[in-house]
Amino acid sequence: MTGTTCNNFTGGTAVQLPGLQYSLKNGAINSVSPGVFFLYSNVTLASAGTITVTESATNGWNRALPPATGSSGIVLYNQSCVKVNVRTSVSGGTITLSSVPAGSYILGIKYDPTSLKGYSPPATSSTYTFNVSGGVLPASASIQISGK
Repeated sequence: MTGTTCNNFTGGTAVQLPGLQYSLKNGAINSVSPGVFFLYSNVTLASAGTITVTESATNGWNRALPPATGSSGIVLYNQSCVKVNVRTSVSGGTITLSSVPAGSYILGIKYDPTSLKGYSPPATSSTYTFNVSGGVLPASASIQISGK
């Protein structure tokens, strides 16, 4: 959801976003609703290492959804929702958190779908899938984007 926090996620009160919708102007995306959304995932590393989030999309959609910039874009939390400082990098649809100590964490990523403004969408809806790897149990989440 657009205003979800780490505490909402850990407390089980986070509401799942049903999807993203865009409107067109002259054949190009003019707006996307909602303007931001969050991906949260539990991640446990048995030993120090790297967490990677890889994004893909269906139906020929080749535009990566970038994380929001700034301190709220990519955050790794401990189990008490306190930020843990790690190195992060973004390359296309891949986010990497490196030098992560062993332990259990909550990964929070704020995505910015408004970056799709100005691009032509595929002929049909598309589904973005986010695969979280590097932990003991890999995780996956997806969200559909379609026209209004």
